Amino acid sequence: MTMKAKVKNSGEIVEVKEWRGASDVVYSTLDMNTFYQASDLDFHLDPPQHEATISGWVCRDKDGELIVLGSYPERDRDSSWWLGNAVEGSGFLIIDSDLFPSLTWQHEPIEVEITIKPKKR
Repeated sequence: MTMKAKVKNSGEIVEVKEWRGASDVVYSTLDMNTFYQASDLDFHLDPPQHEATISGWVCRDKDGELIVLGSYPERDRDSSWWLGNAVEGSGFLIIDSDLFPSLTWQHEPIEVEITIKPKKR
């Protein structure tokens, strides 16, 4: 099995393979040109800093709940809901009703982008 690790003295990220001997464990680069002791490596790397962006439309239903839909929604006048397609990869999103305090049931939906990214430690 291969894994990524940071070389402590250089900060370089390397891909290594574990080698078990009779009494110790060493790691080598995949080309076997460099060998490391476990104490030379840090296997606790920070997670990748990927981001995802969701595009959609935010609107408020008659009950005051804010929702995000993936397509321009239409007001269902027979109920208290907006009708529209789901946000790609999920259903509709319910968000904190305090985020758009001036948006009411009577307003037209607002086009939004929501960025999701890992929290920095």
